[in-house]
Amino acid sequence: MKSQWLLPHRFRLPGWILLVPALVFGVMVLHFDYKIPGLVIELGGSDIFCGTQDLTDELAFSLVWVALIAIGFSKERFEDEGTRFIRLEALIRASWIYSILLFAVVWTVYCDAFLSVLIYNLFSFLIIYIVCYEWMKRSWRRQREDEE
Repeated sequence: MKSQWLLPHRFRLPGWILLVPALVFGVMVLHFDYKIPGLVIELGGSDIFCGTQDLTDELAFSLVWVALIAIGFSKERFEDEGTRFIRLEALIRASWIYSILLFAVVWTVYCDAFLSVLIYNLFSFLIIYIVCYEWMKRSWRRQREDEE
C-alpha cells in the first residue's frame, strides 16, 4: 500500500541542509531583531493591515517550517509496514509530549514571555515528532540486528 502523503526520499537531505542556516537565521531574527532591508512592503487599506510590514520574520519561519516538513515527512529508502508503524507510534508520542508541554507552558509562563514560548511552540511538534521517529527507528534497527 503506497502512502500518498509522504515526500520522496530525496527531500530529506536538502531538508537537513536547509535546517541549519534556517535555524541560525530564525534565531537572528527573533533574538537580535535582524531585518533584511529589501523585504519591507507597504500595506494599505483596512485598519488591521495598514502601514509597513517587514517580511524577514515570515521568511525565517517559512524556511524552518519547510526544512522540518522535508525532514519529518520524507519517505525512507525502503518504506514498509514496520516503518509505517514506527511513524504512527512517533506521531502519537509526539502528540502526547506536545500536549503535556503546551499544558505546562499555559500554566507556568505569563506576559510577554508567553508569546515567545508560543513562537517556539509552533515548531516543537515537528521537532518532537522527528526526534521520536529517529529514536524509535534506531531502536527498532538495533533490535533487528540483535535478533540476527
